[in-house]
Amino acid sequence: MNSNQTTLFSVANFMYREGNIKDACLIYELLAENSPDFQCYSESEKLAKIMAGIKHDKKLHFNAASNFQKRLRISNLILSHRSPNLVEACFEGYLLPNPEIHLARANSFYDLDQKEWLRLFNQYLSCFDLSPLTFKVNNAISNNDLFLNLASSKLNGVNGPLVTICMSCYNSESYVEHAVKSILNQTYKNIELLIYNDKSTDNSLSILKKLEKEDNRIRLFDNEFNQGTYVNRNHAFQIAKGDYFTVLDADDYALPQRIELQVKKLEKNSTYVGVITEWIRVHIDGKIQFRGGWGGVFKHEAIATMMIRTQICKDKVGFAADTEYQHRIYKIFGRKKLPLMKIPSTLSLYHEASLTNDAVTGINTVNSGLSPTRIAYRESWQTWHSSTDKKNLYIEFPQKSRSFAAPENML
Repeated sequence: MNSNQTTLFSVANFMYREGNIKDACLIYELLAENSPDFQCYSESEKLAKIMAGIKHDKKLHFNAASNFQKRLRISNLILSHRSPNLVEACFEGYLLPNPEIHLARANSFYDLDQKEWLRLFNQYLSCFDLSPLTFKVNNAISNNDLFLNLASSKLNGVNGPLVTICMSCYNSESYVEHAVKSILNQTYKNIELLIYNDKSTDNSLSILKKLEKEDNRIRLFDNEFNQGTYVNRNHAFQIAKGDYFTVLDADDYALPQRIELQVKKLEKNSTYVGVITEWIRVHIDGKIQFRGGWGGVFKHEAIATMMIRTQICKDKVGFAADTEYQHRIYKIFGRKKLPLMKIPSTLSLYHEASLTNDAVTGINTVNSGLSPTRIAYRESWQTWHSSTDKKNLYIEFPQKSRSFAAPENML
């Protein structure tokens, strides 16, 4: 038993005394799996009964998690103790390479040492042959806003077919310039960025007007009424000039090679209708959001990163929206025509006002999963997909009538 494990054991004991029984037991179990010194604690009659209950708790997914994911989960559980040594204790004895260990380590430094956070995060990016990030210099952004301080290194530019990117902006004055510049600073240069100011009541419009003057690749639309993200995306899709089409939310950050790598994949595989990548959700202060499902991960698939071939999707699929659109492409063309690129392409800002975190229509990324409204929406489109021939899955824009029912607050 080493000092780090002993300290981790002490944290578990504290959790147990404070009534946080489940989390304490997860630590006991991990320690027992990796050190015989702790076997007696996980095998005690009282803990055995508790553990038996945990193994049937579907929300935890713990029993199905790999050994590495258990370590990731516990490194996240103990994050509030602000101890890099405790995080290291979670991975002692684990010898197999896994990029996400760098994110777990970075998380232990986000509010202690931003330079160390960046060093570890860049180690993670290097596992995917992605270029490192840096911090902005001479800017007025608070040091507590690590996410907004991120910037790309200077990289060589590449060109190819035109790509259309749509961004919908509503009251995003704090984030939108950061998001826009992550697109303008892409290594892939041949782009048009269609930005929709969706009747913002803050300073977003003046920021966007300034950015439009600075770069002629931006086309700014100032909506007379608030239309909503999906209406804006579909208007952009209708008028898109690019061979390829994708989106970025006004509070997210595209890693500098995102567009280049997606276009490269599609150019090399002419039968692909599109590609999806993965993203990482990051708090404004740099804390990396852990996703409790799937055993526990940081990086995960994100439909918001999908890039599609513009013309064939206009002709065969039509109106576009979230996961339903992804599965409609699967039904029409086959799942293999829309593959997942298992690389991080985007950092998504994790905050309460985001679409993903909406209490009624969003997704709980910790444990509980889809909201009841989103579940009802999913069941409705799944029924439509399963009962409709793929030749009849086209949806026009604007719609004259709905092809499947949707909860009112999803419209």
